[in-house]
Amino acid sequence: MNKRVMFQVINAKGLVDTSIGRKTIDVLELKELYKSFEVIHFLQPISYAYETIERNVKDLENFICRISDPNNGLVDGIMNHMEAISSLAEVQQRFTNLLSSGNAFLNLAEAKLKSEFGEKSQKLSSWNAYRRKLHKENISYRLMYELRNYALHYGLPVTSLKFDMNNLASALPQKKVKLNLSKVKILNSNYNWRSVRVDIEALEDDANLTELIFGYADIISRIYQFLLKVFDSELSVCKNRILAFYETNNIPSECTAQIITDWNEGDGLSNIKYEYLPVNELAWLVRGNA
Repeated sequence: MNKRVMFQVINAKGLVDTSIGRKTIDVLELKELYKSFEVIHFLQPISYAYETIERNVKDLENFICRISDPNNGLVDGIMNHMEAISSLAEVQQRFTNLLSSGNAFLNLAEAKLKSEFGEKSQKLSSWNAYRRKLHKENISYRLMYELRNYALHYGLPVTSLKFDMNNLASALPQKKVKLNLSKVKILNSNYNWRSVRVDIEALEDDANLTELIFGYADIISRIYQFLLKVFDSELSVCKNRILAFYETNNIPSECTAQIITDWNEGDGLSNIKYEYLPVNELAWLVRGNA
């Protein structure tokens, strides 16, 4: 089957020029290139799940900054209680979204590793050993992971929203919002905390939930980066084969190459059958880690 390379560039006039390779692609070369893409297809769903975590972290950060702004109408001489209740509901929603996305990422990654490589595979064992080590070392990991399950049965986990307010009558009012978790309330529920109960009992009466959940998000980020290390060999092969393919076919590095099928000299550019090479997907997966 006749297959060639195609890519687009912006010319000096700002118009799009389409370039098509003069020679057909070597079948074996293309087969090896496509084989190297398997790691991208495997990791992409997991990376989507991780992207959800990153978005939820940013959403929670932005919301806390917004309600901490002295000019947001929450406090104007006196407390706006309806606004405070609304803020509490919104922050709980964002908090739960982050907890749920963290658990979903961990469960998906483990399930895909197990399904693809087997329960006794080195990849699964290595990844599980790393995250279990972090679980053992970090209370934020242990508590936040279990807190999501608690929230499903006993409601959202944020118990209060505290405002530290100073100099409200001055030109530079100050306000700091803290999310608190009452350990008495969650320990007195009927939820089975198992080994995490010891961690909860060691917390202050009103634990700073903000620090705990952002600590958890940081740990999830480290787990994702470790997953990339587990696939470091496959990712390196994929990257090197893409670079070699670009060099062989004189494709500018800034372009996204396509493979077209059954095109011949003199044919027009309409109704071309083509598919993109997943170079952008690879860059997105590694997020600067490779």
